[in-house]
Amino acid sequence: MNCYALGIDFGTLSARAALVSVADGAVAASASHDYPHGVMSHTLPCGKPLGPGWALQHPMDYLQALEAIVPAVLKKAGVRGDQVRAIGVDFTTSTTLPTLADGTPLCTLPEFLHEPNAYVKLWKHHADSQARHIESIAREMGISWLHNTGGRISPEWPLPKLMQILEECPALFDKTDLYLEAGDWIVWQLTGQFSRSASYADSKNFHENGYPPPAFFEKVHPRFAGILDHQFRGPVLPLVSCAGILTERMAEKLHLPAGIPVAPAMVDSHAGAPGAGVDGAGILLSALGTSACHILMDEKNLDITGIAAKGMEGIVPGLCTYEANQSMGEVLAWFLDHACPARCLQDAQAQGLSLHQYMNEKAALLPPGGRGLIALDWFNGNRSILVDSRLSGMLLGLTLRTQPEEIYRALMEASAYTMRTILENYEHQGLPIRKIIAVGGVARKSPLLMQIISDVTGREISVSAAKEGPAQGVAIVAAAGTGLFPDLPSAIRAMGQGAEKVYRPGSWQTQYEQLYREFIRLHDYFGRGENEIMHWLSSMH
Repeated sequence: MNCYALGIDFGTLSARAALVSVADGAVAASASHDYPHGVMSHTLPCGKPLGPGWALQHPMDYLQALEAIVPAVLKKAGVRGDQVRAIGVDFTTSTTLPTLADGTPLCTLPEFLHEPNAYVKLWKHHADSQARHIESIAREMGISWLHNTGGRISPEWPLPKLMQILEECPALFDKTDLYLEAGDWIVWQLTGQFSRSASYADSKNFHENGYPPPAFFEKVHPRFAGILDHQFRGPVLPLVSCAGILTERMAEKLHLPAGIPVAPAMVDSHAGAPGAGVDGAGILLSALGTSACHILMDEKNLDITGIAAKGMEGIVPGLCTYEANQSMGEVLAWFLDHACPARCLQDAQAQGLSLHQYMNEKAALLPPGGRGLIALDWFNGNRSILVDSRLSGMLLGLTLRTQPEEIYRALMEASAYTMRTILENYEHQGLPIRKIIAVGGVARKSPLLMQIISDVTGREISVSAAKEGPAQGVAIVAAAGTGLFPDLPSAIRAMGQGAEKVYRPGSWQTQYEQLYREFIRLHDYFGRGENEIMHWLSSMH
């Protein structure tokens, strides 16, 4: 009888399940479900307006999606529940929420329905001033964990977001028994056992063989004095392990038998690596989607700058995992949603195309730089290598003749330039890249952007055949962690997928070299302190 591992990928807008054969990693079926509330950036469900920069979600959406996709994927595959031998979960990070001691989300309590801080703070919600304060304290006290983050504290991480709760709604902080990653919360709902995954704690939450001393948290804020015994308490489990077994209650909802082992949750970008067959040093895994994460493993544990995080054995035992991030698909989506003329949508509909497809076709007819445009893609700040959420986007070269497809292509090119800064930052600090493998929606759906990336970086880019990306990867990790394989490398060799397509640098390299040099001049001028105009503008929000 064939057996399967179930991978469940919680993304920014939807959740996806993939049923993956343990024998060879083939996907028997997949299913997805959009979150009913989506990303709440303007109002709460009650209609209360949100200020600029909020990015919230409703945790009940995750359970609704879970209860929809698991029965659907079993039905599509024609697989019985007793053939599922392991369950793995990955989640966007850091996506965090406050709960009671029994896991009840505080946003579901009547007294907090109108409080924005009670809801899930999505990864792209920024607690900027809090992050800068925490970073200054960590530097002052010489907290070693800073070596894992390039010396910076991201406003996306749990501690800054919890500090925002404390500062803006002390009553909510007092009610918060636990503050945790949404991935850990989902595993808790599946198993009935609370734990934290080292995948999150080590890379996003100050945990490296234990947390910093209590004195650090108390100096960040006096009311954080008991945080390690309260909001941050709980066992931290290694990634390749078992967090518990599926409860009777959840088994009934998911049409599965109780008792299936469930692995600890995993950072979504990291999950793509096992699915793509990445199991060694020097292979860059680029997960390209709404945002982009560039994961590199190496035997060396180096203290480097310009990264988002690193952690020993973050994915494969014995290797140090480095992570750098950037915005990508969300920048193009912003342009189409808010700045693209209505006539473009009308033309796309007349041709039976989506707006993305239509703009890709128009942009593909243009040379590098279009007709004289260059952009900085910092529409949600710069996550790497500058690690500055107060930076903002820019378009240079606009004229009365500028067309929408020229802007669209300029934003694509800016994403490629930023990716090149990340690759060069790795290599300049002693981490060679011998191969690049791409996964995710952008890698699969935008040949134009993939070719631009290859031309700009001057490198071959292989697109993984793992169509379900993180869902496949986390299924592989779950298969190893719950005992179906002796270790993770064995699981990757059996279930990982090869390359489906390879992009190679083409004839535009010379033009892109010149444009990249100009991009770097703008990048350093606005991003490294020579001109503080972007920080000043950010303070006006």
